[in-house]
Amino acid sequence: MRDALTDAQAQQLLDWGLAHIQTEVESTLDLEDEPAGRQLDAQVTKVRRVMRQVNQMVDHWESGAPAGHWPDLLVLSQALRPLQPPAGAWEATPELFSLGQSATPLDKDTLFDRLMDIIK
Repeated sequence: MRDALTDAQAQQLLDWGLAHIQTEVESTLDLEDEPAGRQLDAQVTKVRRVMRQVNQMVDHWESGAPAGHWPDLLVLSQALRPLQPPAGAWEATPELFSLGQSATPLDKDTLFDRLMDIIK
């Protein structure tokens, strides 16, 4: 889940994921163990999908062909939707797809920074 990232980037992505899970943990404090566990498992799966996709995008990003990344951008957009509030569920999509239209090639570090700005 972190093989394409530097240690600092992996820590930043992990901190992002843990913040999302912490919010969910707090929302389950009044639930019984079984429903709380199901709710937490679902949230961990959602967060893991985003984290895995960020890593894969950084790993597979080729500076010369940004338009070739549309499928990866779509997968990340879809993975992010369940983690966003209903009113803002589509906000990240245009920002993500702007990466695929970038006239200037992005190096992997810049790509990671842009992705983190978008998913926050």
